[in-house]
Amino acid sequence: MFEEEKQKLEKRKNVINQVDVPLDKVQMSVRNGFEKAKQEKKRKRIITQRSLWSVAMVALLFIAFVTSINVSPAFANKVSAIPGMERVVALVQNDKGLLAAVENNIYQQINASQTEHGITVTLDGVIADEKGMVVFYTVESKEKDLSELGYKYLRIKSNNRSPYQYSMEIHNRFYPLAKEKGLKVFSSSQRIETSYRSLLPTEEHNFELGVINGDTIENFKIPFSFKRMDNLDSKTITVNKEMKIEGQIIKVKFISVDPTGMKVYLKTKSSNTKKFLYGAFNKIQLVDEDGREWSAYSDSYYWEENKFTVSMPESFYFYNPKKLTLNFGKIAAMDKDEAYLLIDTNSSEFIKQPKDSIFSDLKIENNKGSFIIDADRNKEFVYFPKLIDANGEEYTIKYNDQPYYPSSQYVNSSFTDLPEGKTKFEFQIPSNSNQIRLDLDFYPSWIEDEDVKIEIEIP
Repeated sequence: MFEEEKQKLEKRKNVINQVDVPLDKVQMSVRNGFEKAKQEKKRKRIITQRSLWSVAMVALLFIAFVTSINVSPAFANKVSAIPGMERVVALVQNDKGLLAAVENNIYQQINASQTEHGITVTLDGVIADEKGMVVFYTVESKEKDLSELGYKYLRIKSNNRSPYQYSMEIHNRFYPLAKEKGLKVFSSSQRIETSYRSLLPTEEHNFELGVINGDTIENFKIPFSFKRMDNLDSKTITVNKEMKIEGQIIKVKFISVDPTGMKVYLKTKSSNTKKFLYGAFNKIQLVDEDGREWSAYSDSYYWEENKFTVSMPESFYFYNPKKLTLNFGKIAAMDKDEAYLLIDTNSSEFIKQPKDSIFSDLKIENNKGSFIIDADRNKEFVYFPKLIDANGEEYTIKYNDQPYYPSSQYVNSSFTDLPEGKTKFEFQIPSNSNQIRLDLDFYPSWIEDEDVKIEIEIP
């Protein structure tokens, strides 16, 4: 399906400007996920920020799809009938699941705009199902260079007291709307997933975008509604198979499949000797009998105790495979007795740290500590969710004033990028703490075994 379109699009992909997703956005989404998980144990949400794509060459994409009308008349008609659809094409052309959703008439046009001081934001449309939504939007300006404008916040809110809302705030850093200098138009998409049992409300939503324009924040608020689509029930594939890797037992329980994405549900044995870290199963990949591949994203993962859920932004909902192979790839894990730092604050020494440690240059002064991490946080970040003092008192660590998760006690911390791919971590120490422990939630430690696979038959 769409093989000719894909080949044509691949030749043009290099002329489309892709804006990198900043790591702080990923980290922020992770923290928001923890916050919701702690507040409402059974209500978990994961948010995946899709890459921001320029549509400077969108006319070429439009021509590619229209000229392939003999291959896919329904999709070509969809492109030609909806204003702004060419922008959506540029965003979904590498996403098999969303491409199939558009072809199956799941995309809903909104085409609502707001203009502030020469900047126009348009909510192009949405793809929505029972579990989530993908919103497509465009920012354009004849007067402004979009690379000089930045994100402040992006929100999706419901006005009818629904728990379905998402907010991403950008703190203390400037992230441009577009990477390419001189760009006047670009389009993006935002994927929002939820595991709430109630159906998503269809009315009274607001798409909100805060744009940094010099010293001013331009606030855009676009109301919208969407229609609930029939015959989009979530599909569940029961697996219930265990695998063992380096003595660690992992059970694949089931896979839930929706048009806007999929989730793989795992459970690990509490008797395992290794701690599975943040993003432990981000390298999971599903391959069907025709060789089509679906992969997890590195910022789409959350967990609760020994239960793990891996979100996959692409979906085989409309492909109906009969057989799947689940490949684990490398798994982020480390020995449980290595997954923390123990620090003597009087002598400024590490009492305990992982073998082959990447931590050095510990300094303690005036109830503040710091050390160097031999890792670039923009590639392999390291996180400590909490600090525990010698009396067993727990303090949640705040990163740039944002808590890792809610608690009654906090300590502040910050990261600073250093030359040669290193990072400085600074943190507050509670008063009268002669010894502190910092637990690790992520560390560049991996289990790797390419032969670990699970075969899944689909009835």
